[in-house]
Amino acid sequence: MHPVVRVVMTLLAASFWLWSTWCTVVAFTGGRLPILGWHLAGGLDTGLLWVFVLDPILMTLGYLIAALVVMPLSLIFRPRRRS
Repeated sequence: MHPVVRVVMTLLAASFWLWSTWCTVVAFTGGRLPILGWHLAGGLDTGLLWVFVLDPILMTLGYLIAALVVMPLSLIFRPRRRS
């Protein structure tokens, strides 16, 4: 894997992890979710709902977005075959 693709993949993974952690904290404590803008009252029930239902769905969407970014980069930076 090309180093540029590896750096982009690492940055995307780290940003999705940070966003997910931030949203989980907001779900337990209450407040406005980053990027989505939803306002949550917070509490144990909201936090557990977020952890077990919404977070896996949003992280799967994040994975698909990252794949849509990384796949074209992998094709651009792939080694060329010589004839």
